[in-house]
Amino acid sequence: GVLSGLLGSMMITIARQVGVGFSDLLELEIFLATQSLLGIGLGIAISRQQHLAMNLDHYRRRLEAELQARRELTEKLIHTEEDTRKHLARELHDEIGQNITAIQIQSQLVKRAGDNPQALEAAGQINELARRIHHSTRQLLRQLRPPVLDELSLNEALHHLVNEFAFAERGIECRFDYRLTAPPQSETLVFTLYRLLQELLNNVSKHADASEVSVLLCEQDNQLRLEVKDNGNGISMQQIPGFGIQGMRERVHALGGEFTLESQGGTRVIVNLPTVLQQTHR
Repeated sequence: GVLSGLLGSMMITIARQVGVGFSDLLELEIFLATQSLLGIGLGIAISRQQHLAMNLDHYRRRLEAELQARRELTEKLIHTEEDTRKHLARELHDEIGQNITAIQIQSQLVKRAGDNPQALEAAGQINELARRIHHSTRQLLRQLRPPVLDELSLNEALHHLVNEFAFAERGIECRFDYRLTAPPQSETLVFTLYRLLQELLNNVSKHADASEVSVLLCEQDNQLRLEVKDNGNGISMQQIPGFGIQGMRERVHALGGEFTLESQGGTRVIVNLPTVLQQTHR
């Protein structure tokens, strides 16, 4: 603005010296004044644009930092959850397992020592109840902390998980396509993929009424892609009881991934997760 004003004054002075007419001089002054105002306005606009750009960059960096902090917190929560599950499963195995075994032994001793029909019948019932409790406890332990997560590779653990649902025995065709050349290095991603597939197959088993289900795990565009599809009745997030799927969805988003559910012609869930979790390297 200042520079254009100085240039304008110089041009007017030169025009007067060369004898330019009054009307022409007036037009020149108006033109230069207009240009000066435009220059000032442009300068203000550029300044405001730079200020806005700085503010946007500041908020962008703040948002990225908050998202990163959320991802790191989610990772810590996932590890804490898995550690708690592992500890609880070990405690249940040690305490309840030993007590159930003791009950079964005592019931067998009663059956062998007694000759009272009612006592023998009661001992048999106690033994059967203990067997059922033992079976239920084992199932609970597998859900809390499947040993395959510690003993097998991701490929083997997921195949084992699919087989546990025994789809073929119920006339449901299940296809599992594992295409990862190498498993994720992050334990958080391994835990998340296992829990996701567990929850999704559980919903297929209980709610989908499907005759076919397919599972695909691959890497695409630097993303881990898990896709579970069935030809059942097609269910939405609102139709699924409990908070399992919603919790998984929130976990995926917190890790920087995407969760998509389609319910036309069956149900199709697509999960994309980053192959590497930023700055955590677990």
